[in-house]
Amino acid sequence: MKKNSILYLLIIVLFISNAIFVWLHFNKHYQHEGHNPGSFIAKKLDFNASQMAKFNVLNEAHETKMKTLFNDTKSLKDKLFENLGNKNDTAQELEELTFKLGKKTALRAQITFSHFNQILKICETEKQKEAFKTIIKKAMQRRKPKD
Repeated sequence: MKKNSILYLLIIVLFISNAIFVWLHFNKHYQHEGHNPGSFIAKKLDFNASQMAKFNVLNEAHETKMKTLFNDTKSLKDKLFENLGNKNDTAQELEELTFKLGKKTALRAQITFSHFNQILKICETEKQKEAFKTIIKKAMQRRKPKD
């Protein structure tokens, strides 16, 4: 019984986080130039033309990967919630879907970490590298849940 409670809690958390992500992703307010994380980072790091060209290539590739991953995750979540309340679902099916969702979340973290490492490699000066690390640290602190 406790195992099912944990799985249901995980489903609710995944659903809420997905809903927030979708809202932020499609909310027009956040798609303006001033709210684009890529342009914000490039501006703060004061990239030169060569760095900007590399950065733009990296950013486009990253966005493509993340969109694919987002669509995969959405498909799994849709599949999971299609059968909400269906008594024919087994705990094993629920566990398989939530496991797949967890793997997608882990992959998203790995891709993002790799992307940040690639951006760090574009930085030519210690000042840019330190500024980038500070930006990332502040972004991660904003994501922490409030007490």
